[in-house]
Amino acid sequence: MQTILITGASSGIGRAVVEQLASHDVKLLLVGRNHEKLQQLAKNISCSTQLILLDLTDLEAVKKIPLCYKINCLINCAGVGEVGDFQELDLSDELAEIATNFLAPMILAKGYAQQFVKSGQGTIVNVCSTASLYPHPYLTNYGASKAALWHYSLGLTEELRAYPDIRVVTICPGPTKTAFFQEKMRATIQESSFQMTAEKVAQTIEKRLSSKKNYQIIGYRNWWLTQLLFWLPRNVRLKIVGNYIKKGRV
Repeated sequence: MQTILITGASSGIGRAVVEQLASHDVKLLLVGRNHEKLQQLAKNISCSTQLILLDLTDLEAVKKIPLCYKINCLINCAGVGEVGDFQELDLSDELAEIATNFLAPMILAKGYAQQFVKSGQGTIVNVCSTASLYPHPYLTNYGASKAALWHYSLGLTEELRAYPDIRVVTICPGPTKTAFFQEKMRATIQESSFQMTAEKVAQTIEKRLSSKKNYQIIGYRNWWLTQLLFWLPRNVRLKIVGNYIKKGRV
């Protein structure tokens, strides 16, 4: 039986991943800040679960997780974002965003990679974002923190190439219909054809767990948009993305 640790399990993509994997012969370690939501989720699924109440901004507590829990698979799903002008956003909120989106996933990935090297096998899945592939004005810290995770994840993939039974999978969803996006962007942006469901992302993650592919941008529209933007001059790219987010923010 595999033991899988999933961060951000109480909502959004993390919750969808839990529900997607619950039908397998696995034990799921559900990491989140909201104990009530975690309990309710655990009651609604049939597989073995263990709840880990943890705020990922508490980096000292995060460091203890790989020491306390032995697993076969880590899936870093947790993510938060602040939308707005840099002058409006609170610095403490932005530092918490960086901790949640990059520092905590990096600490967990490093700790479990070291554990997997000793055991000879294991899988790490890092849910990044298409926002990690190019700058996102007015969503600046989110894009930057996800870009850091993207770079770390791909670098770790290469470093672990010498261990054929250890995999690092980097997933880049586009805008996803979660509470985070719905609360902070206007309905016209939420209804964009580039939006996808958390269930779609979870299905892709499940497929990647049993395949050899270690990188994926989810959604052909997102893949094509990314390719098109790369062909544009940097200043044009920034203006297009910045205007889109600025127009869509609540």
